[in-house]
Amino acid sequence: MALDEQFISINPYSQKLISSFNNHSSGELDRIIQNAQEQFHKWSQTDYTHRQSKILELANTLELTKQELSQNITNEMGKPISQSIREIEKCVQLCQYYGSLKEQIDHASHHMVINQPTGILLGISPWNFPLWQALRFAIPSLLSGHVIILKHSPNVQLCAIALERLFIESGFPTGCYQNIICQPQTALNMISNPWITGVSFTGSTRTGKIIAKKCGEHLKPCILELGGSDPFIVLDDADIPHAVEVAIQSRLNNTGQACNSAKRFIIHEKIYDAFKKTLTKSLEAIEIMSPNDPAALIGPLARKDLFITLDKQVQQTIKMGAQVAFKQKTPLKTQYFPIMVLENINDNSPASTEELFGPVFSLFKAQSVDDAIQIANQSKYGLCGTIFSQDNILARDIAHRLQAGSCFINRIASSHVELPFGGIKESGYGRELSPSALQNFCNIKLISTNRK
Repeated sequence: MALDEQFISINPYSQKLISSFNNHSSGELDRIIQNAQEQFHKWSQTDYTHRQSKILELANTLELTKQELSQNITNEMGKPISQSIREIEKCVQLCQYYGSLKEQIDHASHHMVINQPTGILLGISPWNFPLWQALRFAIPSLLSGHVIILKHSPNVQLCAIALERLFIESGFPTGCYQNIICQPQTALNMISNPWITGVSFTGSTRTGKIIAKKCGEHLKPCILELGGSDPFIVLDDADIPHAVEVAIQSRLNNTGQACNSAKRFIIHEKIYDAFKKTLTKSLEAIEIMSPNDPAALIGPLARKDLFITLDKQVQQTIKMGAQVAFKQKTPLKTQYFPIMVLENINDNSPASTEELFGPVFSLFKAQSVDDAIQIANQSKYGLCGTIFSQDNILARDIAHRLQAGSCFINRIASSHVELPFGGIKESGYGRELSPSALQNFCNIKLISTNRK
């Protein structure tokens, strides 16, 4: 069988093959879509509270299988086991939130506004948070009455298949949530199917543009959560130890393989040296250990191609004049990318203009507040932003001026089930999470009657 007809899962720590998975045939995909459409007619007519009961049961199933699921994540993409466990716990919170969220229907004496589901939604999900990213889209969509077909990344199929099984074990009818194994072009072609009524994609900006174009051709809505090169601004009055602690948490979460992690650290010149000294001293204490060790803070990068891409970006940035302020020692011939701190970065280099998906801190020196904002906004991305200052009024003013989907003051940038999440510019468009996610892809229908 040709390699492009299989998905292969390789443990990035041991480099051993975990398993391989055959692509679904065109006939199998047709049956999956047919099953989904048949189930949509049933599921969309079920009571809101019935759907919630299944979602709450899924929360219980996730909790009961937490160890197995977190081990799958660590085995397939190298995430430290403690972070894999936290991902499952966050998925449980997601299900509990939507499982308890009151239905919102706008009633008046002569009209009603309802959120009417439209059909099958196609989700295309990345590998870096293999359960959270899928469920973040699927749970509110299922609660609103849609059914889901999800194409997951090739390297996390154990997680993808386990997730489909959990839906069945939690009492969801067959066809509500189905995992498909296919090549990207096949998934792209599925958008033209009249039964597919919307697409949610999380991944690269390049692929997001292709999907948006295809959705536009068929007048179908899509939500795109794409790349990020998030600014982390530290002003001269900031609590430096606290800012450094949060900077490390943000940049090294998931070994730096997170779209909403801080990547460009914009430090006021008055405290630049102190911040850099505190940062590098803290990074020196981080040890390389097996991702299965509960104390592990970082793991290997998920795939070899990701390692190669990041290395090219770093080397090109150095070639263009950047200096290495810190570099961690890592074992040879592994996918552990060394934690690095770069400074004196050229404005046109990859560390300034691209997303570096790995444990690389890019430091920029700002002469003033306005200069810090200008550096932050010169990126083509606009996902999250972070500001550290003891002046809350000033910090909020900066937050208003940053070109980002969300901003965080004196705390780590993160997603929360009750708050909207998404970006602007080349970080995509649309919002997930929060009560408003129930309206995503819905027909917001007005039913109005004569006052008499």
